[in-house]
Amino acid sequence: MDEAGPDYLTTDSIQLPFNRLEQSTALCEFDELDWDEQNEAVQAIRENDTSDPVSGLLRNTPDQLMRTRLGTPIERLTDPSAAWGSNLDTGGAETRKKALLDLLKDHGADIESEGVSEALDELIEEGPWDWHEGVRLDLIFTGDLEEMAAAPRVAGAEIQNKQLTFTSPRVLLIDPWNGSGHEVSVPVTVVKVLPQPSDEGGFPDGADRVSLDSNAGGYSWDRVAGVVQGAYKPWAPSAQWLSSAPDEG
Repeated sequence: MDEAGPDYLTTDSIQLPFNRLEQSTALCEFDELDWDEQNEAVQAIRENDTSDPVSGLLRNTPDQLMRTRLGTPIERLTDPSAAWGSNLDTGGAETRKKALLDLLKDHGADIESEGVSEALDELIEEGPWDWHEGVRLDLIFTGDLEEMAAAPRVAGAEIQNKQLTFTSPRVLLIDPWNGSGHEVSVPVTVVKVLPQPSDEGGFPDGADRVSLDSNAGGYSWDRVAGVVQGAYKPWAPSAQWLSSAPDEG
């Protein structure tokens, strides 16, 4: 902050609360006002303050390591026994691969693309040994916080869907309960449409938005692998607002 201070402290807005008081106290020191006059002054400043501290914070916050969920793989297993790592050599690996392929396909990926099968083989072999309801398939990247917002910050803006498009994304299979996991680049294009907030401004329970890696629940990938966050910038998605939500598949 420069010596002059923020704009709202050097404009006429700072005088408004004092103009509402008696002339004799209009230009006095704040601590010379009585309690009611101080409250009135503070309220008037708030009503006339057009500054946007959140924009300032976002503008000065560096890109962050973030994740967004593609789904819970165990829910896609056609054979529940494939959840146990001890069954990988007896058909479990193929069952797991189909579950992961289905999740990618749900988000627009061409699962027949060259290199996809090999990438998922590695993910299954090196990822969590046992699968449970906590194991999740995520996209991980470093990007701009405001770009990943699920709703416009501008007051009165039309509520739209935010679509994220990932090209050859970094895909993370992680067990946040014990920290086991693995990540690979998958040579596909993946589309993720973020949920819209409700009329009251909130989001559905469990809505798959974008979260900080450090706040995604359980072990963060940075805590597990000690990653260089800047190295994940190439996997940041392009973002655009849509007037309506398309089918991700």
